[in-house]
Amino acid sequence: MNNSCLLSPSERLQDWRKFRETLTIFDSISPERRIIDWWSSLPYTLRSIDIYDSKQWPTPWELVYYGDYCKSSISLGIAYTLCLLEGDWQDRVKLLMIDDNGLDIFLVVLLDDKYLINYGYKEIIEFDSADVHVLETFSCDNSICFN
Repeated sequence: MNNSCLLSPSERLQDWRKFRETLTIFDSISPERRIIDWWSSLPYTLRSIDIYDSKQWPTPWELVYYGDYCKSSISLGIAYTLCLLEGDWQDRVKLLMIDDNGLDIFLVVLLDDKYLINYGYKEIIEFDSADVHVLETFSCDNSICFN
C-alpha cells in the first residue's frame, strides 16, 4: 500500500523517487501496472487541477510535493512517471482529455496508441472499446512533462 499521502512534502518526493528507482523492465510486474497501482492508491478529491489549462499544470515534482490529487491529476502523475522511465516511454505515452459522453471530462493516459489507463479505477482497457470523445491530445514531451 502507498502511504505517501501520510508523509511530509519532502518525504513524498523522496518516496516517489525511491519508487521510480524500483521500476525495471526485468520486474515480474510490468512498470505500467506498478505505476498505476502506486498512483491509484492515493486519496483524491473532485478536482485539483484545471484540465483546460495545461500551462498551469504542476510539474511532476510539484504534483507529488503538494499531494493534492484528483482523477485527472492522477492520470497526469501516471504519465509523468512513465515518461521519466528510461527507454522509449516518451514516444509511447500520450495524455488525452476526453468527454465520457457528457458524464465527465477528464484526463486519461493513452499507451502505445492502444490502451487507456485510468479511465476507470486501476483499469487498463483497449482504447477502441471505450465510448469516448477525445477533446485534446498531449504528447509526453518536454512541454507536458516539464512545463
